[in-house]
Amino acid sequence: AAVRDEAAAHRLPTGELLRLLAPEPGRGGALLCAAGFGPVPWDDGGPLDLALSVTDGRLRLRYAEDVFEPATADRILGHYVTLLADALARPGTPVADLELLGADERRRLLTDWNDTAHDVPALTWPRMFAEQVAARPRDVALVHDDVRLTYAELDGRAARLAHALVARGAGPEQVVALAVPRSADMIVAEVAVLKTGAAYLPIDTAYPADRIAYMLDDAHPVCLVTTADTLPDLPPGTDPLVLDAPETSAELAAHPAHDPDIAAELTTAHAAYVIYTSGSTGRPKGVVLSHAGVAGLVATQRERFGIGPHSRVLQFASPSFDVAFWDLCLGLLSGGRLVVVPADRRVPGAPLADYANEHGITFMILPPALLAAMPDDVHLPPAATLLAGTERVSPELVGRYARGRMMFNAYGPTEATTNSTLGRCDPDTPAGAIVPIGVPDPGTRAYVLDDRLRPVPAGVVGELYLGGAGLARGYLGRPALTAERFVADPFGAPGERLYRTGDLVRWTADGRLEFHGRADGQIKIRGFRVEPGEIESVLRAHPAVDQAAVVVREDRPGDRRLAAYVVPSLESAAGADEAVADWKDLHELLYSAAGSEGLEENFAGWNSMYDGLPIPLADLREWRDATVARIRGLRPRRVLEIGVGSGLLLSRIAPDCAEYWGTDLSEEAVRALRAQADGVPALAGRVTLLARPAHELTGLPEGHFDTVVVNSVVQYFPSADYLTGVLRSAARLLAPGGALFVGDVRNLRLQRTLAAAIESGRAADGRPGDGRPDDKE
Repeated sequence: AAVRDEAAAHRLPTGELLRLLAPEPGRGGALLCAAGFGPVPWDDGGPLDLALSVTDGRLRLRYAEDVFEPATADRILGHYVTLLADALARPGTPVADLELLGADERRRLLTDWNDTAHDVPALTWPRMFAEQVAARPRDVALVHDDVRLTYAELDGRAARLAHALVARGAGPEQVVALAVPRSADMIVAEVAVLKTGAAYLPIDTAYPADRIAYMLDDAHPVCLVTTADTLPDLPPGTDPLVLDAPETSAELAAHPAHDPDIAAELTTAHAAYVIYTSGSTGRPKGVVLSHAGVAGLVATQRERFGIGPHSRVLQFASPSFDVAFWDLCLGLLSGGRLVVVPADRRVPGAPLADYANEHGITFMILPPALLAAMPDDVHLPPAATLLAGTERVSPELVGRYARGRMMFNAYGPTEATTNSTLGRCDPDTPAGAIVPIGVPDPGTRAYVLDDRLRPVPAGVVGELYLGGAGLARGYLGRPALTAERFVADPFGAPGERLYRTGDLVRWTADGRLEFHGRADGQIKIRGFRVEPGEIESVLRAHPAVDQAAVVVREDRPGDRRLAAYVVPSLESAAGADEAVADWKDLHELLYSAAGSEGLEENFAGWNSMYDGLPIPLADLREWRDATVARIRGLRPRRVLEIGVGSGLLLSRIAPDCAEYWGTDLSEEAVRALRAQADGVPALAGRVTLLARPAHELTGLPEGHFDTVVVNSVVQYFPSADYLTGVLRSAARLLAPGGALFVGDVRNLRLQRTLAAAIESGRAADGRPGDGRPDDKE
């Protein structure tokens, strides 16, 4: 009977499950749909939301009107009829291969909603920029803080630098790396590289050194452009062109202010820029974008946003982020003005908003995480068009920013020249709804397909595939990965390709796209694509790590953070000695930073695991006095304390002893404690302090001590075996009848209770926690 009860324990009535998960279903928004097929009874308000019956050669579909729109029900019935007709026409066909879509719906999905063909000139970025320079040479093109350059000035500076780069090998199908801080110089350098026909590779100097070194080694740039301040952060062995070096200034002054002749050889098929994105193998991958997608971007910005010579475009994005290339097109290929945000103003709040208002910004692309963090009393330019994208946009964000302005939810992977779809945001979008990513850009095609590359019906989630001139050429030096992600277009002309995004979307009934997550483990944090596998690979490369898992935690709505969980390697070369050395470094830092409150009151570093604040002094004194009382009960005369620390026990026990020896891992702790003890006359000649790990007890007198104390320090030991070894060595130092005192050790049986108490306490204060007690509390 007990076995039968356990076997049935997992069962839950459908009605109860629906009540728990979807207590208030709405049309098209139910979390679960109770469906029935066959001669099932139908009662209004009953347990079924959808029932299809086949009786006497007739089909009958009944549905709950508070869950389904009539058009949705008609579409479901039509799909079933199409399925039956195809089964009759092709009786040997597997069910999975039968057609669901009628001819009209198929045409709507593949053609009508992808009617984005646009006649745009096949011009390269330098050609389009040259047109703007010729049309308005004296208009301001670029602003960064106090620096202002006209189109003619920007063109001349970029041309001189382009000649210097050509002399170093820059040209079509070559790469030039740019490690320049965000500034007017960075924009000049980007334009200069484009003028040479080469592709620019932006390097964020805030990246780890090994990542920068990998990118440079992988891309094989013919030249690295940087500044004197940035040069020390770059890997050794590079031969950089330092923009602010005196010899560079002299060289640039000698070059002409017109484009190098090599620019005439450039076509839209040549590479324009390379962006490295996170890779699942542990190494980032370089995406190569050509000039072919630039014309589509320009068409989008003119038609959808009305960008023109009057526009003032804010560049907030990091140069290493592909959105920065779109900013470059928005500002400089429209005849408008590109306004670069200084590094110290790239923060959510008044500094950014004030800068945007001061410069009369009319267009800006900002990440949702930044918009959500903006204080309520800080206002962006009220008439500026706002694009939010790179991660999910919430209805709350739309309600806050879309009223009174044009706001778009922008979607586009790096592999499709920055942007692919746009959705105009409705400020009255209800809470809990999905903000659509909209419709394809001019020249872009979007298909929602199943795993057999067949279109799925509207309302059904599938994987998004993108087509059009904006597709990247592929991944730098990775033909296999390129072939995997860029596939033949089954709906286009021969030779056309689709990019498999890995994003899950669905069409709405009115032809807009909704984003529904990822088909793989890729995530986005603050607009950046992150492959957990890349981080996991780096973690597993550490000799002390056997397994690793990286996930996203969102302890507070909108605050998405990466968390890594590791399984230690039992066969690692990192043994007790290395673990002790790690603790030593930490303890030296702790004790060197801690001030001294006197020999008896140095409780520095003892913080509460509930709120992270220092534990009240009264509580600490109570804990110490209880421990001291227990040790005094042993009537000690010759004491050895392993892990003497700041002398909390020594200060109270040593005055009553003939000898008090103390060891500690931290040399800084021993130095400070020795200085304090020397200042206490009552301890003169009684205290001996040694800086050494807990297990190093050689040289101490064996059979000499009547009491050995190991208090609190146990929690820092690297393993149970290490503790056992320390206790065995300590026992040899005891005189006959001596006592070995081990105190302040957590009870493993109470670990779960303690973790739950910590979480409850933190939750009561509205703060996230991870359920893990801190190391010293």
